[in-house]
Formats: sequence, structure tokens, C-alpha cells
Amino acid sequence: MEQDPVLIITSFRKTAFRLFEELYHDFKEQAGKLDRQTDENVFQQLCGRYERRLQYQLGLEAKDLIRTYKRNDILQLQQSLTEHITYCLLEFKRKAGSL
Repeated sequence: MEQDPVLIITSFRKTAFRLFEELYHDFKEQAGKLDRQTDENVFQQLCGRYERRLQYQLGLEAKDLIRTYKRNDILQLQQSLTEHITYCLLEFKRKAGSL
């Protein structure tokens, strides 16, 4: 594996974007079947389930990258990956809330 942190972060962001798009597409499809006027609690539960799934999958990806990283600046890499996971989760909440 390439040890350049910029390349690792770039690769992670591409993977995160792909996972985000796949999960959001599935979420949007499921949420489209609901009437938010009468099923808001079901919508919120669905949203939470997809948020947790996104967080879990991105976390696994990040842990795998961190586990194989051999340089001394591992804390900086970990912080960058964590920040991007947080960004993805906030973006998911924002997009889901706009449905």
C-alpha cells in the first residue's frame, strides 16, 4: 500500500463518496415509500439506521487504512479520516432532512 498520507486520504475520500452515494440512493428509495406527514418517526428511524450503517462502513475502511499505515504521523492521518467521516455523516443528515 502507498504510504503517502495525501494519497491515502484521497483514496479514502473516493471510497467514502462511493459508499455515501450507494447508501443515500438506497435510503432515498426507502424514504420515498413513506408519507412523512404520518410516518415521521419511521422516517427518522430509517434515517438513523442509514447514518449508523454509513458510519460503520466508513469506520471499517478508516481502521483498515490506519492499521496498515507505517509512518510516524499516524495521528494526523487518523484525525483527517475522522474529520471526513464526520463531514459525510453531516452531509447525509442534511440531504436526508431535505427530502
